Amino acid sequence: MLMSTNERPSEAEIRAALAELMTTADVDDAMGWTSGTAAKSRRRPHGLPEPDAMVGRTPVYFRATFERWRESRPGQGAGGGRPWHRDEPVEAGQ
Repeated sequence: MLMSTNERPSEAEIRAALAELMTTADVDDAMGWTSGTAAKSRRRPHGLPEPDAMVGRTPVYFRATFERWRESRPGQGAGGGRPWHRDEPVEAGQ
């Protein structure tokens, strides 16, 4: 979107540009997470990447940034937590 310095963007151009931005609430929706999960994820190691920009105090991501991050995430259950061990071996029929 190239404009001269005197030209104001059209409403359609503004809407198109805004459609490329995602807030943490949009990330929650896209991931199927409960409200606030993406915001918490920002503070965790390996959580959301640094935002592309801040609008006031609101972090925003380009859709392309979000998609790259989502594609780079390990699958469900990866990292899984503590391994499960049993003191005695399980025998057939138990």
